[in-house]
Amino acid sequence: MRTWIYRHDSPEGSFAGTQIRTIILPPALRSIPDNAFTASSITKVQLPEGIESIGESAFAHCQALNSINFPASLTQLGEYAFAGSETLVVADLSATGITALPAHAFDGCAALAELSLPGSVRHIGELAIAGTVLEKITATSSVEAAPFALAKATELKSAAVTLAEPNAEGIFFGDSRLFSVASPSPVIADAVYAYCPLLSPTAVLAEATQVGNYAFAGTSSQQITLAATLTSLGDGVFTGDTALETIDARLLGGNIPSVTEHSFDGLRQNNITLLVIPGYELDWANAPGWREFKIIGMGVEDITADGYSVAWSAGCITVRSAATLRQVTAYGTDGRILASATPNACETSLPLDTPDNVVVVTSRTAEGKTYTDKLFIR
Repeated sequence: MRTWIYRHDSPEGSFAGTQIRTIILPPALRSIPDNAFTASSITKVQLPEGIESIGESAFAHCQALNSINFPASLTQLGEYAFAGSETLVVADLSATGITALPAHAFDGCAALAELSLPGSVRHIGELAIAGTVLEKITATSSVEAAPFALAKATELKSAAVTLAEPNAEGIFFGDSRLFSVASPSPVIADAVYAYCPLLSPTAVLAEATQVGNYAFAGTSSQQITLAATLTSLGDGVFTGDTALETIDARLLGGNIPSVTEHSFDGLRQNNITLLVIPGYELDWANAPGWREFKIIGMGVEDITADGYSVAWSAGCITVRSAATLRQVTAYGTDGRILASATPNACETSLPLDTPDNVVVVTSRTAEGKTYTDKLFIR
């Protein structure tokens, strides 16, 4: 085991790339300079109380680093401080006085599963936790976030912290496990949910007024419901959604959102059904950007504020939901089961051949919510 004593006057990068395993830090040390231990073989760091700052890339690419403490005296962390240190599992900064988690601080820390921040943190920088396996960040206050602040966190499952502005450009870009957002903004920023395949755009769009460029690029939904409040779509909003079959615009009536000439780039519009309220088919067909869809007028039996709807057309009951549908069952007036499905998707159709003109449809979502609707078949 190689043990070294670190002097307070050690030059910047003096241990970078070395085979050092253990370091003894003097109690009087107040700062660790930039690149101090970059790409070294250090395994454990015991920071003394009194340390105030860790410089840029100070412990970056330390492939064996698995343990470090953060004392209360620490107030400043440099960019890329631990970037690429792939064996670090826990970073508990909750006792420190840092006010920002800087850009790329833990970028590429592939094993990082726990990160706790103090209440003093007010800002998270660009790609601060990219490439980690964090499911959430523990923080005691709301923070501001830079563009792409929480992007590419492969295991992030919900909003990681309470954000003062949860709508920064690309903030959740590439978060492949993200499936819900606590407080989506009515004005959706550029690329904010791009390449989040488990996230339902319908849920986030529920109260949207404007959608930025590439906001949902690379997501994967068969059906998307547009909110009644929607006024505009930016470039490439749904680019790369190869599963998309239906866009439900019925909540909008004849209020057609403005689009750019590139809003639907990457979609095969002639293969996608656009549902509109009967009587408005020509309005949509004459609107620039929308006419290339297969436009179908379909009445609304029941569309709730959270995107759930039941409709009857051409011998089928079609059920759509912002949340994944686990079970859908159609009953006759005498209680008989007429049709049933376990779709595990946000949309399902039940072929129905029945003399009854009243059908009761019960649906249960993955979130545990149950809907019961009476459908009048004409």
